[in-house]
Amino acid sequence: MARRRTNREPELPPAEPDLDVAMADQVPAAEPFALLQAFLTEINGQDSYDAKTAAIGKLAPSKYLKVPIGLAPLATAPADIGSVAARNDITRAVYAQIYVLNKAVFETPDAQIKGALLRAEMVRIGWYTSGYEVTEVAAPVDAEATMNADLPRIREVIADASMLALLLPLAAEHTFRTMGHHFLTSMEADYVAKYNRFFNACVMGKLVEYLPPAVLYHTVAHWVSLELALAVVKDNAQAAKLPNAVIVRSKAAPAGMALVTTSHAVMEAIAGTGLLVELQKACGLDTTVIATVSNAAKADPARFHTIPMAYGRGLLARADVDTIEAAKTVARKLAPVFQGFIDALPRSSDLAQARALIKHADVNPMLRKRAKVFFQEVGKSKAASMADLFSMDKRVTADVAEEEVDEAE
Repeated sequence: MARRRTNREPELPPAEPDLDVAMADQVPAAEPFALLQAFLTEINGQDSYDAKTAAIGKLAPSKYLKVPIGLAPLATAPADIGSVAARNDITRAVYAQIYVLNKAVFETPDAQIKGALLRAEMVRIGWYTSGYEVTEVAAPVDAEATMNADLPRIREVIADASMLALLLPLAAEHTFRTMGHHFLTSMEADYVAKYNRFFNACVMGKLVEYLPPAVLYHTVAHWVSLELALAVVKDNAQAAKLPNAVIVRSKAAPAGMALVTTSHAVMEAIAGTGLLVELQKACGLDTTVIATVSNAAKADPARFHTIPMAYGRGLLARADVDTIEAAKTVARKLAPVFQGFIDALPRSSDLAQARALIKHADVNPMLRKRAKVFFQEVGKSKAASMADLFSMDKRVTADVAEEEVDEAE
């Protein structure tokens, strides 16, 4: 049974807490508060989405390139990248400071030596030309002593670091140009395969083992300008110094243009058979727009890239966009014929490995098969004429343009 209350003195409320003490307990320490302020400053004013950032990605500030306070970027000419004369201000003392400062960026002891050494080499040969993802830090007073303690391991890896210092930003630019993004861990296998092909073509396949892929292909050189890297591979003075495989890849078209550039490559191959003029007459399409756009994209890939802002370029004018779409429209219509030509090639042919036309060609699989047979029989008595090929299926000049085909090249 509940006890009845009496008319005794009412119970007093609990004593008020000491507000000064309570608030003091809730105020963050000075250092965490400073970090919060820095974080809020960093995100203030950022847009919710930015195509350039999405494609390039970002490093955590702790992974930025670290340089001694006062070491300013220089406008190193593309022709001078890779030369010791590129950065005369990188003395032995400064080199050691960059090395020691960047050891903290990497995790394992061996990665610290290899990653920091590679970054020091990259700065020494001229890649430090902007302040993007760069932090100035007070120079350590004992840098040379610290580096000297690592000298045995440094001697073992310096040859690889020196080669990577020049080639890694070029490989990264080629990968970004042709795949549309910097290294993505969600697509690691695809990116690793791309980088492997690059270094294997340079006869330097062992360089891919220098550091784990995500560290080597993203963290180490993310601060290097894509615009500068492309300018280096396009520079005539570099042609005599760089591996030929790199120069060949400087002509690779940007992401989003594979349909047009592959079609152009097939047209050039067909021209070698003497049938291109006949094809142009038989299909009733203006195929010259394909060559025009393809040549322009290869000459200035930054301008035609899906993210031109990553190269410091603006978006294409409306007229240019319309011309590109006109070239893609013609390429889509002719994809069954072009892919049929590819299917007829020996598997060892480089062009036979092209995949950009397949999904467009399969909109009209019968024409693709007929084109394959036609090109296999070219030069033989039973080969038909190009006009006969197109008369087999008139959809190539009419209905194919109406097909809804995704173009995620």
